Amino acid sequence: KHVQAASETLSNELLAHLPALNTGEGIIIGMMTNFPALVKINKFKGELQSSDINAVKEWNEYREKIEEGFEEDSLVEDV
Repeated sequence: KHVQAASETLSNELLAHLPALNTGEGIIIGMMTNFPALVKINKFKGELQSSDINAVKEWNEYREKIEEGFEEDSLVEDV
């Protein structure tokens, strides 16, 4: 339902095939393709890297310091 709402060019016939797709398979449709294209994307075998912070870890460390009696002002880093 959500997939069909996201694409004006998705036919009911193509929509019926979506549940049959395996992991790593997809259908590319839209203005940039002349016709729907079935694609298979290989699993990334490298090491995943990100510069995003681990918010849960940061929050837990902050909470632990508060519980240990640190003042909140001393926990804020200068940017």
